[in-house]
Amino acid sequence: MKILALAAAALLFAGQGAFACYEDGDAPILTGRLISVQPAIASASGASSATEPYYVLELDAPVCIKGEYSNRIARDIRSVHVFAVERAREADLKRNAGKRVSVAFMTVFEEYNSLHRRPMVGSIRTIKQL
Repeated sequence: MKILALAAAALLFAGQGAFACYEDGDAPILTGRLISVQPAIASASGASSATEPYYVLELDAPVCIKGEYSNRIARDIRSVHVFAVERAREADLKRNAGKRVSVAFMTVFEEYNSLHRRPMVGSIRTIKQL
């Protein structure tokens, strides 16, 4: 009986550290706070110039992604670089910046170039304020 109780406790404890894990091309629905980030780039004269803002979904719970490009698993991802393919979705990003939202993605994938600002990147299908 004592062994059974220990086994049940071990299973309960082990499950607490598990992440939802996605692969390139998956279309999850994730929740969190949508943040607009305005980067500044220093010019040759030392003055900073603004570039286009980008959006980050700070996740309610960490996730992982298995990247097709690198063939590696990035674990404990706590934010996703989100972008809009359609102009109407770009307006949704602006309108919901700073709010807690649920984002349905068209696709997510691992970062693979300097334009990607987080280990996981996703194009949005819809955003719903929570």
